[in-house]
Order: sequence, then structure tokens, then C-alpha cells
Amino acid sequence: GRVVVVSRKAFDDVKKDIYKVSARFLLAKRYISYASSQLLDPETEASYEREALLHLQFVARSPHGSEEANWLLLEIYRNREAWDEAFAILGQSTRFEQSKAMMYYTMGQFDKLASQLSNMKATGSLEKEWVPIADWWGVS
Repeated sequence: GRVVVVSRKAFDDVKKDIYKVSARFLLAKRYISYASSQLLDPETEASYEREALLHLQFVARSPHGSEEANWLLLEIYRNREAWDEAFAILGQSTRFEQSKAMMYYTMGQFDKLASQLSNMKATGSLEKEWVPIADWWGVS
């Protein structure tokens, strides 16, 4: 099918030019798709996720990387509870403010959550659907 053709093309592109960012990104997306299919044994699933992680890390470090690659990388780190790596990604952009707040909540670091919500409100990045959440946490 198309998925195999796209993956084979991306794989062939990577073999030709290891620095081809778009091919590595496409290949990472395929590995993520396979790993999340729930059709694989746990070892193969983990192997595909590791491959995706390697390609996404390369893409994220590249000057030609994309925000979508950062989001996928962030999702892998969050699923693995690799908080330091996730926060390193989050520190690169102000567009991840809500993700920071959600991670603080997941980690049970409620003081940092309240501080994050307060910062979001102060900088104007607190979206209207988040206002009741900030209010509940006592952010003024």
C-alpha cells in the first residue's frame, strides 16, 4: 500500500543522504504509526519507538526542523515520563505554555502548576477556556 511506498521512499532517501531532514521526519512518523498500531509485540513496538525517537531528535536539532516534530518528540517524552527532556523541548518555545501546565499537573507539582498558570495569565497566553482552571487554582 501507500504507507509501505512512502516509508520505503523515506528510508531510501535517508540511506542516500543521512542529513535529509524531511525524510527522517517522515520515517519517524511511520515508526510512530507502526508502534501505536497495537499490532506489534512489546519488543518490536519499543524498537520502533526508539527508532522514531532517534529520527525526531535529529530533526529537532536541525535548523530545518519543524514544530510538528517537536510536538511528536514531546509526546514521546511525556509518555515515557522523561520530564527533563520534555521540559527542554518546552523551553524552546512560548507556544508550549499549556503543555507545561499539563505536565506539572501530571507530575503532581501543583505549586509549579499554579505558577505556570499565573505566568500564562500575566503574559496574556492564558486562553479563555483555561480561565476557569486558573481561577480554581487561585490564580488572580
